[in-house]
Formats: sequence, structure tokens, C-alpha cells
Amino acid sequence: MSTILLIQLPIPQLTFGRQTGNIPLAAACLKQAVADLPEATVEILPESVVSYLADAALVKMITARRPEIIGFSVYSWNVRRSQYLSKMIKSVYHPRIVFGGPESTPDNDLIASKHVDALVHGEGEVVFRHLLETPQSWDRFPAAADATRVFESSPSPYLDGLLEPWVENLMLLETQRGCPYRCAYCYYNKSRQRISVKVETKVLQAARWACEKRVDELY
Repeated sequence: MSTILLIQLPIPQLTFGRQTGNIPLAAACLKQAVADLPEATVEILPESVVSYLADAALVKMITARRPEIIGFSVYSWNVRRSQYLSKMIKSVYHPRIVFGGPESTPDNDLIASKHVDALVHGEGEVVFRHLLETPQSWDRFPAAADATRVFESSPSPYLDGLLEPWVENLMLLETQRGCPYRCAYCYYNKSRQRISVKVETKVLQAARWACEKRVDELY
């Protein structure tokens, strides 16, 4: 059995008070994609916890759990900190560490680190599942795989209790992936050949759930 911990570090804030903007939607989609694999135990470090802990506390919490695989969702605001935490974790024990997210692209040399074992470019659901089902796939990174079918047919991970809408009284609803524009500074349009649209019944199901749970904002 593989134990996996998924982490998304928050946007740095220079003021005291409630932290916002760190909903680990990507991690929830990954966990949802492998929910039927009995040999995989996937934990998401909750937004309500990770947003408030400093580096030392995070390292202590992670190394106490000792997951075999650690996945970081990396953005422009947390990539350096994710690399630093990877270094600190590897100084205690040696899990496999994976980076994915918007900053993980073939043309971004800043994402590389000797403390990171694998990079995933673009959508992660299919790659993540393949990684857990086929251990030898670790030798073929960076990796990318189209997850259109998984995305279009999957319900919102909120419905499976994988996220905490009460933290910000907000629900993120992913209705499509891809972009019709071709902005040269953005890699998103280069990573997908077409726009994928979520099945309408899945979108309405999620919206209905948000209403029933009295979530104030649907984004």
C-alpha cells in the first residue's frame, strides 16, 4: 500500500488574520481520481491547517506522518517555499516528492530541484493514477497525460467531502479546462489541444449542493 500526502502552500500574506485563497482543488481532483485504488491511501493536508503553519511546524507534521509520496501543487507564489520544504523533508527521511501545477511546465527551469523526484506537466489525474498503478513509471518523468474524459465525467470533489467550503464560505466550480486564446506569455493554451467542458448534469449537481449547504459564493 502507498501512502500519499498532497500539499498546497498558501499565498504569502503580510497581515494577521484569516488566510484566504488556498483551496486545494487540484489535490482533491487527484484524490478523487484514485479513490477506487485500494492500495493507495491519499491524504490532503487541509486548507484550515496548512494556511497557518510556519515551515518548522509543517516539516514536523509531514515527517511525523512519513508518507511514501508527497505531492506539491506549485504556483508562482509558493514554488520557492515548496522547494525549501522539500529540502527540509529530505533531510529527515527520503520520500518521493512530486511537483505539479501551473509552474510545472517544460519551459520553466526554475522548477527543477535535486530534492524533487518527479515533475508533472498539465493535468494530473491520469498521470497520478498511472504513477500509483505502475511503479516503474517513476523512471519516465517529466510526465503529461490528457485527462479530458476524467474531468468531463467526474462530479465536484466537494460532493465527496474532500474540501472545506466553510473555511471561506466559498466553492470553486470547475466548468471547463483549456483556453481559446493564444497568449504567448501563458503556457495553459500550449498544454491542451482543445477546450473540455464538464458534463452539464455534474455542474448543476454541484451548484445544487452549494445551495443546500448554504455556501455564500460559487466561483
